[in-house]
Amino acid sequence: MKKPYVAVLVVMLAGTVVGCGSTAATTDTFNIKVTGSKSNLGDITAKKGDTINMTVNCDKDEEIHLHGFDYKFECKVSQPASKTFTADRTGTFEYEIEDSSTHLGNLTINP
Repeated sequence: MKKPYVAVLVVMLAGTVVGCGSTAATTDTFNIKVTGSKSNLGDITAKKGDTINMTVNCDKDEEIHLHGFDYKFECKVSQPASKTFTADRTGTFEYEIEDSSTHLGNLTINP
């Protein structure tokens, strides 16, 4: 008689252990300030599946390009450019001042 109860208990415990290892997606917010040819954040990191809110402020009118996602942030002085997207791939993706190809940092998305 004890065997069915033991089997049910083992299945319940196994489900609990598997649930403990789950990693829920989160929302990552990055407020990047570009001054001259520098970014205040440099390299930034997220996890695959996360929602990314990225806002770019520039001290002059210019385009900031996020490679890998091919997103363009059209910055105007005092008018930040924002995008919200899902980190649907892994890798390291450069963001730069498009016109001069000036490296500002990397967005690394981990598994």
